[in-house]
Parts: sequence; structure tokens; C-alpha cells
Amino acid sequence: LSLVKSSITNLTINSANTTVNIVDVNMTGTLNGMQGTIVSDATIEDGNIQITGSIVKILKNTKEMMVSTYNIMPKYSVFLLILFTFGILCYKIIKNKKEVRKILEYIYIILITIFISILPQIFQATESIWFVPRSTYPFGTIYGILILYLICNIDLKKVTKKILIIIMLVFLCFELQIFWKIENDRYILNNYDYEISMRIANKVKKYEKETGNKISKIEIYQDLSPSYTYDNIFVTKDLNIKAYATDWSTKGILEYYLKRNLEKLKSEENIEKFQNKNWNEFNEEQIILKNDVLILCRY
Repeated sequence: LSLVKSSITNLTINSANTTVNIVDVNMTGTLNGMQGTIVSDATIEDGNIQITGSIVKILKNTKEMMVSTYNIMPKYSVFLLILFTFGILCYKIIKNKKEVRKILEYIYIILITIFISILPQIFQATESIWFVPRSTYPFGTIYGILILYLICNIDLKKVTKKILIIIMLVFLCFELQIFWKIENDRYILNNYDYEISMRIANKVKKYEKETGNKISKIEIYQDLSPSYTYDNIFVTKDLNIKAYATDWSTKGILEYYLKRNLEKLKSEENIEKFQNKNWNEFNEEQIILKNDVLILCRY
């Protein structure tokens, strides 16, 4: 009962936070000339919530999350852990012929952990639903929660408890190894971003010094097949995405290193100029400086 009460409290708090966030986003969007509403028959292209489409997308992404674990843990490890711990639970309950309610508690813990993980996605516009580690982090606790539940609530033999603790430590070591790889690659990725940014900034400074023009505008394009990270970088969903992966982040990082605001423009002529190019690395041919405009092609 206390578990249910605690879950209801947490869900209420999370739902309230999400509701406030939705109101804030909609108010901000309205003030900035954007709209987004929750309707039952809106098309995905409208940026609204299409109920059926959202349910299908959430279920599909939940399955993918549980199978792949974002490539952070071994594939299918969640299902194997659930089967293993559930088997131990059923064996003990059948053997002792008591506390059958613990099976319901166990199932409840799994369902509520998954539900809390996907809760933020329920209020997203259908087209914006995208499961990533940072927005579904409660899911990562399922490994420890299930094992600790058995250790703390079921009368287990010492050897069984030791096996469960060893399994938990193995999962922990595996996670730490992957997290170390993610963080190490993040530093490498940041260094790549920095090097490219400095090459662009130095080219701009040299151009401004030679011509007397001041770069105040930017046009951003992409080649035939732009990448979201660099070679040999561990990437999963939006973890370790390079700064030059999107237009808005490209503009942001260049504003930071050029120490100025840049007005964003677009030209059909330049779109055609880059659309058939396909670079595998940064090349200064991706940069064109014209009057007060920095023209850049993402690769």
C-alpha cells in the first residue's frame, strides 16, 4: 500500500511539473507566433498531439528502449533480468505458499518504472516524440530496483543473495565502462568541435582584416549526407552529437567563438551549390565569405 501511495505522489508531482511545462511552452510559443495544441485528429505535420499516432510511436520506442537499452547495456539484458528475478520470486512464493501479493508488487514496480520513464513523452507533440537516455533515465534504475526488491523483501538463502549482488555488480561495472567511454569520447568530440570552430573563426578574422567587411550574417547548408558525430565516437541517440550536427547549434557555437550575434539567412542559389557535395571531413571549401555573410556547409 505504501508503495502505491508513494507512486501516486510521485506521478502527481511529475504530472503537475509536466502540465506547468506545457502551459509555459504554449504561452511562450504563442508570444513568439508559434502554436501547438492537443487534439485527437490533428495531423502529425501540424506539430500537435495525434492520440493514435502518439500511442503507436510510444509503444514502438518503449520496445526499442527495452531491447537495445540505447546500446548502453547488453541487448535483451532487461528481459533476461526480469525473467531471472521473476523466476526466483515465483519459486520462493510457490515453495513457501505465502505472500502471493509480492508477485503483484514486482509487476507493479516494473510497470511503474517504465511508465515514469515514458511519462514526459505522453505530453509531447507526436512529431517530437523521441526516446533518449536523458529523458527516460528512470528506466536505467530497473536493474538495481528489481534485484534490491528481492534482496530486501524475499527470504533468500545467502548464496542466492550473493549471486544477485554479483549480478548487480557486473551490471554496474558494465555501465561504468560504457559511461567512461561516453565521457572520454565527449572530450574528443568537443576538441574536434573546437578545432573546426577555430579554423572558421581564424578565416573570418583574416577576411575581415583584409577586406574591412564585418561578418554579421550566416547562411547554413548541408551536403548530401551530413553526419551527426565524428568517426570512432560512441554515439547513441543524442549522446555525443557534434555541435555542427544542426543549424541552430552551428549558429550557436560560431556566435560563441566569434563573440557576436549572427543573423541567419538562406539562399536557394547556395542550397543548390552544396546539395550534391558529400564531404567526409571538414574542408575549407565548405566556407564562403561574401560581403558581411558567412556561408557554411555542414558535412
